[in-house]
Amino acid sequence: MQRPDTVRACKTCGENAPHYTHSSGYVGRRCRVCDNKRRHDWCKTNKAQRAAAIKKYDSSALGRQARKQWLINNLDKNHKSKAKYQASEKGKTNQLRYNSSDYGISARKAGTAVRVAIRAGRLIRPDRCESCGNTAGASRRDSIQFHHTSGYAPHNHLVGKWLCMQCHESQHAK
Repeated sequence: MQRPDTVRACKTCGENAPHYTHSSGYVGRRCRVCDNKRRHDWCKTNKAQRAAAIKKYDSSALGRQARKQWLINNLDKNHKSKAKYQASEKGKTNQLRYNSSDYGISARKAGTAVRVAIRAGRLIRPDRCESCGNTAGASRRDSIQFHHTSGYAPHNHLVGKWLCMQCHESQHAK
């Protein structure tokens, strides 16, 4: 729960203005305007230090969890930005480059082999993720997907394990 702002004299400008109140009860010494300006100026002059701190946070477990939660909470926003990028010239060029690369072609062939094997009954899609045990849901986000653990070579097309989307994404992030 956010606490109401406290009005008192600002250390920087001297005006009586609202100050940030931390959840622990600590009240800042600067008004909102001066505090935002100070933070903005610090970020401008310490770009490398700020970038290093952001990179460290993003690579931490807390940062990865926050990113995952943000993606789940903002699926529409994420899909819109992805669609906008894919419609741009840069997105089309990169997709064409991926599709025509040996990696892209072999990945597509491996995915097709899995779909054909499922339809033919040679592979059966389980109801649970092999990694975390989550069950399959109705949406694509909750589906169980096949992860090719040994690459996309033709002899490895059906070698892999069934993972939920979150575990699958984390496997590719490693």
